Amino acid sequence: MNTKYTTTALAALLFSGLTMAKVPVLATDIEANSRIVNVGYSDLSLTQDLENGRNTAVVETDVTVRELGMIISGPTTQLVTPILSVDVSGVSSNSTSDYSNLDIYAGLAFEGLVQRHLLLFNYEDSSDEGVSSSLGMLGVYRAAPSLTSKGSYELVASFELQQGTSTAKGGHELSFGLNSKLPLSQKVNLISSLGLGFETDLEYSDGSSRKAKPGVNAELGLNIQPTSNLAIDLELGSYLQGYEYYREDGSQSFTEFRTGLGVMLDVSVAL
Repeated sequence: MNTKYTTTALAALLFSGLTMAKVPVLATDIEANSRIVNVGYSDLSLTQDLENGRNTAVVETDVTVRELGMIISGPTTQLVTPILSVDVSGVSSNSTSDYSNLDIYAGLAFEGLVQRHLLLFNYEDSSDEGVSSSLGMLGVYRAAPSLTSKGSYELVASFELQQGTSTAKGGHELSFGLNSKLPLSQKVNLISSLGLGFETDLEYSDGSSRKAKPGVNAELGLNIQPTSNLAIDLELGSYLQGYEYYREDGSQSFTEFRTGLGVMLDVSVAL
């Protein structure tokens, strides 16, 4: 018998019978009946290399992101656990006005024969008029444990449909990733992620367009758990992606290559 979760039923399940749980390291480590609050801080440096065939320019931007989020999971029913995640972030940089983002994920964790897997739907919005809101779907598959490795691995696939703005349409995103954790001691894990992303063409209202090349991102860091209810993540992250811009008549205007490097700190507490 299939169980159908309406919005009301999902909310009721999420807030019933909550108990103390461990802070997850990977997304699929989430336990039933969890309430987890996380605070994050990121300091990022973005470099844009621009070239129009005759001239080149380099633009450097420093970005600071502050985040506050909460993850709630309900009780497990018929091997299915509802999950809700809400994250609010504030973004400031030396090149644009400050703005805020809202990320909401809602979905289910499925208990497989050996591992837990996730299927989530998400909505993202921003106070920046130049940033499109989006609707998406995220699937996380937890690989079966290996007899030759102590590590744990997740395969991630996601799709985001951009709603568009008054000046641009398109730019839908498809991405694939691999997340991992490797215990170094009882309280310390080596964590890493590697992602590959694709974007559809972005069409501007004046008839010009942007074509994106595949983007690559990677993160490497430490997950430190002084207690089962407290986790501290410290990571280094990098990002690479290229773009080609075209005029209304189809001729190429200029190219852009973006590189990003950042330090991220995240503290999570299970209530």
